Amino acid sequence: MRAMKSGPYNRVVSSIAVSVVIPNYNRGHLIRAAVESALSSGDVAVEVLVCDDGSTDDSESVVRGVADPRVRWLPGARSGGPAVPRNRGVREAKGEWVAFLDSDDTWLPGKLDAQLRELRRTGDRACSTNAFRCVPGQSGSAALLYDSLPSTITLADQLSTNFVITSSMVALTSDLRRVGGFPETSSLQVYEDYALWLRLAQLGPIRALPTPYVHYRDDVATSIRGGMALELRCTFNALRDFTAWRRAQDPAIRATWRERTTMARQVAGLVSVRAVVARTVRSRQWRMSSA
Repeated sequence: MRAMKSGPYNRVVSSIAVSVVIPNYNRGHLIRAAVESALSSGDVAVEVLVCDDGSTDDSESVVRGVADPRVRWLPGARSGGPAVPRNRGVREAKGEWVAFLDSDDTWLPGKLDAQLRELRRTGDRACSTNAFRCVPGQSGSAALLYDSLPSTITLADQLSTNFVITSSMVALTSDLRRVGGFPETSSLQVYEDYALWLRLAQLGPIRALPTPYVHYRDDVATSIRGGMALELRCTFNALRDFTAWRRAQDPAIRATWRERTTMARQVAGLVSVRAVVARTVRSRQWRMSSA
């Protein structure tokens, strides 16, 4: 289902607009930096949607203090995860494209411009990039989150390893709504983003830029990841969610032999020591065991 050069980007090239969706919960001390990095998008027309999840700190006053008409504060009740506020942003988005940015991350200059130019060139429907992994309290240069990325992320690639960094992702608004957004089920307390990227990869390949355009803040103290047992369970649940979603779209759909093999190896890898070590060493990376 790959879009060719007459694809969705080219149909709207003269009126491109990107809605930047930032979920937030009690990140008043960090949210301004995220918002300002999104606003510094050069010639790309953006709106910034800060989708709050019941914050009790000064987040709202900080965001309103930016005083830029492109910024919208979208309040909401506490849900306990990023899926609900992100989906609120997708529903409210006015742009042809949605870009995701977590409230503790920031973008480097030129990110959106580089992604939209690449989407224009290829006709693809979504694009991610690499990122610098920044750990609070650690000195020295930030390391790349991925040593290497495939230039095109296929469904088979995503089934074996999550190559998509959420704060780097740009996707068609219509595609995000078409696949139902981020799953809001409690069984996906984490990895709800992985579940969505699997759905998008079903629609077509995801373009990936090797350049790190994101400062990804990996703060164990504030992460919603709840330990290895939860991560393993949610990875399995993400794969199960994707399988159920595919069947709901078309009961006649059957996974190819390669997809069935990849998923089986992925599930088997969840209980292997080598897979556990890989998930511990590199956050937000779900590499299956090679055993």
